[in-house]
Amino acid sequence: MIPLFTLLLAAAWAAFGAAQEYPEISREALLGDQSGYWASARHFDTQAPAQVREYHFELSVALAPVGGLVRRTLLTNGISPGPLIEANVGDTITVHVLNSMPNATAVHWHGVRQVNTNFMDGAAGFTQCAIPPGASFTYSFAAVDSGTYWWHSHYELQYSDGLYGGLIVHAKDDAAKVPAYDDDLLVLTGDVYNTPTPALSWRFFTGLFRPYALTEPMPDGGHINGVSQAACAYVPTNADPPPPDPALPPPPPPLVPLPPPDPNRPIFAATNECGDHPTTYWPISAEADKTYRLRLVNVGTHNDMIFSIDNHTLTVIEIDATPVEPYATSRVRIAVGQRASVLVHTDKPGAHWVRSVLGLNQMAYVGPGVSNTTLAVLRYGDGVATDAMPSLSADEAAQSTGGFVYGDGGGAPPGDPEQPTWSDKAPAVGPFTIYRPVGAPPAPPSTQTVYTELGVAVVPDGARITVNNMSWTPHEGGPPALAAIQAGQEVGNASGRGTQFNIVNTDAGAVIDVIIQTPFGAAHPFHLHGHNFWVLAQGMGKFEGTTNQIQTEGAMYRDVAVVPASKTGAYLVLRFRADNPGIWPFHCHMQWHMMFGLLFTLESLPDVVRGWDMPGRELCAYGH
Repeated sequence: MIPLFTLLLAAAWAAFGAAQEYPEISREALLGDQSGYWASARHFDTQAPAQVREYHFELSVALAPVGGLVRRTLLTNGISPGPLIEANVGDTITVHVLNSMPNATAVHWHGVRQVNTNFMDGAAGFTQCAIPPGASFTYSFAAVDSGTYWWHSHYELQYSDGLYGGLIVHAKDDAAKVPAYDDDLLVLTGDVYNTPTPALSWRFFTGLFRPYALTEPMPDGGHINGVSQAACAYVPTNADPPPPDPALPPPPPPLVPLPPPDPNRPIFAATNECGDHPTTYWPISAEADKTYRLRLVNVGTHNDMIFSIDNHTLTVIEIDATPVEPYATSRVRIAVGQRASVLVHTDKPGAHWVRSVLGLNQMAYVGPGVSNTTLAVLRYGDGVATDAMPSLSADEAAQSTGGFVYGDGGGAPPGDPEQPTWSDKAPAVGPFTIYRPVGAPPAPPSTQTVYTELGVAVVPDGARITVNNMSWTPHEGGPPALAAIQAGQEVGNASGRGTQFNIVNTDAGAVIDVIIQTPFGAAHPFHLHGHNFWVLAQGMGKFEGTTNQIQTEGAMYRDVAVVPASKTGAYLVLRFRADNPGIWPFHCHMQWHMMFGLLFTLESLPDVVRGWDMPGRELCAYGH
């Protein structure tokens, strides 16, 4: 019998279709007019009265050269990245989505709290049925909090293939929250795969790639606002697994015994296809002696991105929509899903490299043609030509950062403070993060604790990541979990109905501490839908204390935080208030990890949910 997950992947790959079914467009057409990423081009009135900000999205597929290769790309209104959404606090954002793709879809508004609008969160299978091909759905929700956000597909791995864009919410008192600046620019950056994700999923998520069980596909490079220098598409062989790391402890016993290898299992040779589309760099044309706010968003699939500008200092002023005390640094590292606003002063006229570097310490393997560093060009000053190139060579990173080479993505620049971690030897430590929030609410005392331990289960069609011995699987077809709550059904693991969603029931209005413990392995940037949380502790080893020993003053307030990579175990401790009714996914934002099952769900205030009229029920009648 063929496992369900394998069948779902095969169906997704078949539906993605053959190359000749889609039109081919140029790189210029793919990117569209990105001048609107500049605030000066938007002329957005942040003092306007509250109103409805209405957008129309049509989702489609085309062949386009993101980097050096033409590949299948998912488009929004014919472009990728998709259109920027912009609003003021108090506005209503309404987005009409028409799905002209051959696959179902849903759109999630990352970081937006969706207060009392859980049904607009856009998480397929959780808060809505997916939008089938040819159908449409209208999202409408309040812009409650100012800051930098983004939107992306929350169906399978679609955003990795291009279905994403930026979202900015302004406040009338923005000037009082952050230091003054002259203009702002949206910078979407992340890793790039030149092989479409359905093909990679088929190879890596099934028994066909068993030697690499739980080894994610590694990217071919990165991009800055959709412009990439990645010229190759590498997929390793499945014949010879990588040698085991002797320093890594053996994994726990499998929950399902590993069956003997199939002697007829096909063996794939490594492939490394490279294209010859010309190399381009995203241009940033600025003015001298100005201060610019760059709104950085990691829209990638797997890797942290390390952002810097040659010969310039970056001053961090916002993290995940929370203003922070200004912090000057030579570079900023952002995990998948995270955002950071930095100020840059243009006091060195000329042309300068802007760098976004893959966190290579996250790479299980590196292809022979991988593009480690993605480059853009910042130009400003009298007499600086619009096509001027930096005098510093593209690979001289050490010179651009005062002698500090960060190509491996690890550590912090010389002089940056360390990030101490909590332990039972220091029961009352201060904040462990270098970023200190401004204006964020203080963390209240906790009333409930949820302990989660990550693990690995070997199953007939590969391997899965587990949370408390349960692994999430995509919900294809059927009513979403939110509909079950509205129908008055008990939803939760204790009822036997929640194992697919891995649901944790919360007490009404509880202040919940979530302890995430991993025995070993890669880093995990965890994102909680519908809430911000206080980051209380993060470190190596096992968390053995109690959360009430932690000093919460100055705790960072955000919606994505990272469990560190470790060979001996690591932990992350978060606190949030369960005051937003609905069913809320809490997952690793490394898309491969989420598809491997690294997701659990928090249910809040079901009695409130039962009084809602959930839109989009008609979508559930379609097969996906």
